[in-house]
Amino acid sequence: MDVPGNRWEQATEHHATHTPRGVRSLIREALAGEHRDYTDGPIPHAILMLAIPMVLELCLESVFAVVDVFYAYAMVLTNSFNGAGDAMTPTIINLFCFWPLEIPIAYALSRAAGLGPSGVYWSIAIAYSTMALVSVVVFRRGRWKLKQV
Repeated sequence: MDVPGNRWEQATEHHATHTPRGVRSLIREALAGEHRDYTDGPIPHAILMLAIPMVLELCLESVFAVVDVFYAYAMVLTNSFNGAGDAMTPTIINLFCFWPLEIPIAYALSRAAGLGPSGVYWSIAIAYSTMALVSVVVFRRGRWKLKQV
């Protein structure tokens, strides 16, 4: 049933006049997050446009898999201070790593650097890594051993 102006004719006409674009321009468009109707174009382009954000998400999840190691290490060390009776040290470490460090970095990366929500994720990664490193330094100093319980 070929009715003039039906969707099939319009799509066929569009594909006949569609100028192919390079892969770089498709990647740029996918990274920009522009709204697009994926049914209105070649299927390989639609697959590429949908795959790029998924690959980026997997990369960020991989970053957080590494950051989780730092997070676990920091949690164990800061709670070992608590177990030794030194509650002030983990409080200071947490206050420093989360309030004056993580929040300004999140704002700077998400707004000023234009990374959006990804900038917030990176600030969390930076804060947890810093917390782990600071906890290791403080733990090795050994002042927590001097606390009387």
